[in-house]
Amino acid sequence: MDAQRRENRLMGVAGVAILAFLVIALVVEVRGDFPGDRRILIELNETFGTDLDDVMVAVGAATDTLPLIGVWVVGAGVLWQLGRRRDAGLFVVTVLVAMAGNRLLKEVFARPRPDIRVSPESVSTFSFPSGHAANTLALVGAIWLVSPSGRRRWVAVVGSLLVALVGFSRVSISVHFLSDILASWLWVGAWLVVVWRWRLRATAP
Repeated sequence: MDAQRRENRLMGVAGVAILAFLVIALVVEVRGDFPGDRRILIELNETFGTDLDDVMVAVGAATDTLPLIGVWVVGAGVLWQLGRRRDAGLFVVTVLVAMAGNRLLKEVFARPRPDIRVSPESVSTFSFPSGHAANTLALVGAIWLVSPSGRRRWVAVVGSLLVALVGFSRVSISVHFLSDILASWLWVGAWLVVVWRWRLRATAP
């Protein structure tokens, strides 16, 4: 009974996250923007100017698709060598769905990038949702899922700081709106909850 309640709570969390994502997506699709998005970018630009650009561009480069794929491949390989074949498969699928799904969502919504200022880095055409935010959260979440229970707290703390830094880096240099970041976190967060529920079922006695 307790396991069933836990599963119901998990699916409730995932449902709320998806609903919030759909609300943001609908507003962006209908209005072309989300309330407060431009104001936030303008305020950040007026506060920091280009002072943070070098650091934030470096954060973006370190968490771009290719570096994250490298970590993803190494992680899956380590799990496989340790004989944790199921976890290796779970790790691969968790990140792969997030990466592929976010790329598809970008094409579906085709939201233009912010035009607050000239971008200090080369970026793709579309903005919503953020690939950096989605892929980083997916990788951190996948690492958390396959980590021993005693280490999950540290993975959660360090991973949360990294995810937050990546999100801020995208907004601070005006290559993403805040709603792009939030939307990525919401849908990938929901996906991670679904994977976690599946893992609980698969490992239940």
